[in-house]
Amino acid sequence: MTYSTDLRKKVLQFIEECGSITEAARLFGISKPTIYNWLKLNKNEGSLAPKRPSRPWRKIIPSVLMDLLEKHPDWTLKQYGEYFGMTQPSMSNAFARLKITQKKDFALQRTE
Repeated sequence: MTYSTDLRKKVLQFIEECGSITEAARLFGISKPTIYNWLKLNKNEGSLAPKRPSRPWRKIIPSVLMDLLEKHPDWTLKQYGEYFGMTQPSMSNAFARLKITQKKDFALQRTE
């Protein structure tokens, strides 16, 4: 959760008028590194508006993965990972999110 722009302005105004960063941190209940970041942000950008968090681009598009599964059902997680540029655990998580279960090798099962 981010602090509001109004609070950021009040903190910086308090520092300019009468106090130190330590006093402002204690009075407003904000850490000193946060205040230093706000000072730096105000100096560099001239604005105290919070930035939107950047979300990493997802490497796997579910429809592409499903098409690939139909074309290459015998591939291992390692091969799917190489195709998408991901690790085996990441591919395993992707399969779990899409509710795709592991391959079953019926030839290795014991017969009674």
